[in-house]
Amino acid sequence: MDLFGRISGFMDSAGPLGLVAVLALLLGLLALAVTGKRMILLGAYLFLLMFSGFAVPAIDAGSTLLRWVVMLLIALTAVRGARLPGLPAVMLSVYAAYGLLTAPLSPVALWSIQTGLLMLVATLPMAAATADHLRTLDDVYRLLKLFLLGGGLYVMLGLVSLGSLRQGVRFSGASSSAPLFVLTGGLLLPTAVWGAMSPHLRSWRWYCIFIAVCTGMLCILSGQRTGTLAGFVGCLPLLARLGFKKIAIATLLLILGVSLVAVVLNFMPDQAEFIHRRFLTLDTTGRSDLWDRAVDLCLASPWLGNGMGSSSLEFGFHNAYLSTWFEGGLVGIIFYTGAFILMGVLALRLIVRSPFSDISDLARLMLGLVMANLAAGFFESKLTSPSNIAMFVAVVSSVVLSGMRRMDREARWDLAQYDYEHEWEQGMTTEATAPGVEVGA
Repeated sequence: MDLFGRISGFMDSAGPLGLVAVLALLLGLLALAVTGKRMILLGAYLFLLMFSGFAVPAIDAGSTLLRWVVMLLIALTAVRGARLPGLPAVMLSVYAAYGLLTAPLSPVALWSIQTGLLMLVATLPMAAATADHLRTLDDVYRLLKLFLLGGGLYVMLGLVSLGSLRQGVRFSGASSSAPLFVLTGGLLLPTAVWGAMSPHLRSWRWYCIFIAVCTGMLCILSGQRTGTLAGFVGCLPLLARLGFKKIAIATLLLILGVSLVAVVLNFMPDQAEFIHRRFLTLDTTGRSDLWDRAVDLCLASPWLGNGMGSSSLEFGFHNAYLSTWFEGGLVGIIFYTGAFILMGVLALRLIVRSPFSDISDLARLMLGLVMANLAAGFFESKLTSPSNIAMFVAVVSSVVLSGMRRMDREARWDLAQYDYEHEWEQGMTTEATAPGVEVGA
């Protein structure tokens, strides 16, 4: 639904009281932007993401409109300071710019222009403003704590909605879309697992364990494979280097998660049978036929594309890469897919080469988030949406990886300077104490 459709839908469903509430929130968000409170704005964006696709139409439309406003406000704070958000984010912005150029090729040019503009805002000025704010590892930790708080809201909404679960079908929590609900949980899960293992978040450990276990349980209980498997794939890099404490925490998470799922499903035999069928089958639920149709459409215009957002006007491709190819042609698929591959390479280089455990541990988390996005992209097209959690996680991954590369270089330089000065002082001390030698002679 385009901007005017969202506004119209919100006006019809929210009424005067809802309109007053949104206007009050807009004024508050504007005040935050004017005073440069970028971290609070990022927290507000994450908070609103938890209501994406909400079952109540007024809340769904209102949260979407407010997300777009927050994106623009964060982007506008770039005038106070901006920093390169990393080459992957720049590649995504090139993809967005190309999408704007090809908007006239779309069946609905206005829709393509809106989608391209939102993507460009998310990947360039908004990303640059975020990068300028994340100057130290402490800043990165603060941002990840916002993800953990968002995970808490996600779990709360999911647990409250369990009473509405109709056994034998997909569970979508407080959302109207099971794929979006579970994809959100899958992208939040690696951060919760990382938080449970991180020595920097000891006071958050039990909270993170609770969030991780409940998020995993909700994803499995939904019977939605894409988001669930993406979340578990995203956790794999976190297990690459485990000490005794991390092994103990991982084992505890596994035991608690399996136990909780078993207890819940014990009271839901029909749902247990449904989940068993869903996760133990290779059936693509019709996706293979959709992919064949999508490939045929892509081959009809393989070079120029058909304008951003145009795939949603055809049918659900259920594949982000085919959607990107159809919309952006050769340029789109190269820059979009290349951005995610480059993020994975950058994360791996930091993991392997950085001598600083804090940086390498964060790089593992970023690699996990990139892998989760890449895995989900094979079965869902939602990663191409400019204002959902998948694209936000992609932009944050690029920004954080770029910042950590800079921090790693600076830390290496400081360490080299310290070693040089220490060796020089040691040499001077030895020279001064040597018999018959005068310092400064």
